[in-house]
Amino acid sequence: MNIYDFIGPALDIGTGIYTSLKQKKAGEDQAQAAEQAGTAFRPYAELGDYAAGELQGRLTDNALLGDFTIKDYKQSPGYRFELQEGKKAIGNASGARGGRYSGRTLKALQRYSQDLAKRDFSNAYNRDAANRQAQYNYLAGPMSAGRGAQVVAQDYATDAAAARGAGNVASTNSLVGGLSDAYQALDNRRWEDENRRWAEENGTSPYTIQTRYGR
Repeated sequence: MNIYDFIGPALDIGTGIYTSLKQKKAGEDQAQAAEQAGTAFRPYAELGDYAAGELQGRLTDNALLGDFTIKDYKQSPGYRFELQEGKKAIGNASGARGGRYSGRTLKALQRYSQDLAKRDFSNAYNRDAANRQAQYNYLAGPMSAGRGAQVVAQDYATDAAAARGAGNVASTNSLVGGLSDAYQALDNRRWEDENRRWAEENGTSPYTIQTRYGR
């Protein structure tokens, strides 16, 4: 063999390397595009995680599930305000009659407090239930959307890994293919040289040994 016999194999190797690098880059470009697309969903996924944590906390401490009792009602700002205003009105009316601290006034205050609780408790209960439902909806919506975003982001991550893996496989196959072609070309040239020498030494056709050995 001479130097010209290596031109073809060298071209095979060069083509294999070029194709290998090109396919690897194509796979990496696809992977980065998928990762970039998945990045857009991360804020929604993080918001979903936050909402899930808040909802779990409020369910655990019974902020959303606990019963609304008369004690809760009497501790509410609305009840305290109405009670204070009622007491003030009864006190003013009694004072005008000169009986601000009389037993009659105390009974009137007690009766007003009881009547207020009976009259307004149902409304307060409904307001509390509506408020709890609003809190749940406020957190459940982002939580559900966040879970959906996590699924989409994970799909993009999977696509990125698959694209990168496919690019690496194709890159390796191209490189191996180029080396294999180069080796085959050199081996064929070596065989031709050996066949020619054998023919010259034995005074026969160069193709006799090919026919004999199936090459």
